Amino acid sequence: MPETRQRGASFLRIRRRYLYLGAMAFAGAMTCLPTLPASAEVVHAEQVVPGQALSVARLVDEPEVERASYAITYFSVVQSPVSPSARLGKPFSGGHQGYDFLPGANTPVLAIADGVVTAVDEASGSLGVHVEIQHVIDGEVVTSTYSHLATGSMTLALGQEVARGTQVGLVGSTGASTGPHLHFQILNSAGTPVNPLTWLNAHVNI
Repeated sequence: MPETRQRGASFLRIRRRYLYLGAMAFAGAMTCLPTLPASAEVVHAEQVVPGQALSVARLVDEPEVERASYAITYFSVVQSPVSPSARLGKPFSGGHQGYDFLPGANTPVLAIADGVVTAVDEASGSLGVHVEIQHVIDGEVVTSTYSHLATGSMTLALGQEVARGTQVGLVGSTGASTGPHLHFQILNSAGTPVNPLTWLNAHVNI
């Protein structure tokens, strides 16, 4: 009988030791668990499984970088009035306020961008058959001019809205001209002529 009591006491001591070690291990594991950041929230998703419910937690971090604000920008589609490969004639200078293009007689001349016709002239002056179109290019008001067009090739009317690529007329030699060519000008918002070739190189995007 004493031997039975001794075995029971020994069993209880071993059991207490295991319980103590288990408690210590659990406490240590709890200190190793990561803590949630202050900016995070826990989202619970429940998955229904026959006979049980599973709750899954995941972290949702708030973005730390604010979105940049975007400014409004202008973008206009601009093209050359004739093929960019056309031969060039007399350049822009103090006494010649445009640039001459030599693509050949009766070559179609096209509007460089969307705009409104602000002037038409049927060969009454030195510019011959002449058209002016006002545009808003990248936020700036500019006017393009097309001169020495062939007689009868211009069908636009004053105040008419035109789209980019609309045919303005055909290359001719009307007015004070010594041969078929397009005299092309760009006027800025103040009405001052600027070098049209430099302007085209900076704005043409197709």
